[in-house]
Amino acid sequence: MATNSQLFRSCVLEVFPRSGRKIWCSLYLDLQFIQLGIKQSLLFDYADVSFEDLISLVSEIKAKCIGELIGNELIVVKAGGNYFILHYTKFLQYLGDVEQIYFSDSTFQCTNRRGIITDISKSVSSPMELQNRLERDELCRIIEETKSKLRLSKSLSSSHIVLFDTNEISWCTIFGIFLNYPCVYWLKTDNSNLVGESLINYHIKLNEKTAFGIEIPHNYNILSFTVPETIITLHGEDFVLQWYSSLRRILNCNSGPCASIYLHQVKANGFQTTL
Repeated sequence: MATNSQLFRSCVLEVFPRSGRKIWCSLYLDLQFIQLGIKQSLLFDYADVSFEDLISLVSEIKAKCIGELIGNELIVVKAGGNYFILHYTKFLQYLGDVEQIYFSDSTFQCTNRRGIITDISKSVSSPMELQNRLERDELCRIIEETKSKLRLSKSLSSSHIVLFDTNEISWCTIFGIFLNYPCVYWLKTDNSNLVGESLINYHIKLNEKTAFGIEIPHNYNILSFTVPETIITLHGEDFVLQWYSSLRRILNCNSGPCASIYLHQVKANGFQTTL
């Protein structure tokens, strides 16, 4: 009898006969971590695919009875020219917590927060926490619109939705929130203040060489993101560590012995450390 990973591999190869052999392991792991709640969504950048291809892939996963393991509630989201795969119920619950993660009250003060919205617009001299009330309200509106469209897709039994088919929003903010990064960038123009800015790279990695019944691909990262050194200087690193601790708690509760993770940091000068 075929294992879940073998069934999944056959689904990927059926939809992506050329690139499937290279991408199926990483894709399988990503969807496992979505199911566990470690990843909130998957930005599909493995290969040059169409919206229809991803809809077909999700349908194949459900048809071959591996949806129970990876998630019967997988949905494909098109946001601009980018595609995400997410778990409907888990993502909707996450969106309900987004404001609490990044903002706690009307004074923008947060206790033990797990994220910062970072304004990287050219209009500010260097990266700094988003303080503009109107822009914060716009972000909240985008979140509410996303929740409404997700609920509508569920009521219509649709396996896909299209969000924000416009250039008038901060796309890097959408990506950051969808991917649950602790540092989310706010930028509504093509000009940013990150040119020449030192960035710290963070990677969530697996300790094991195998997980969920398959070998871990070389250089596989569960999540990768950057934080400007200016933000760490201003706010410290506690918000990143709080975010990481929340992931470890979720993993410890849900995965049992399947996986353990660590946070790897690479600074602009090349210095590397494990946090």
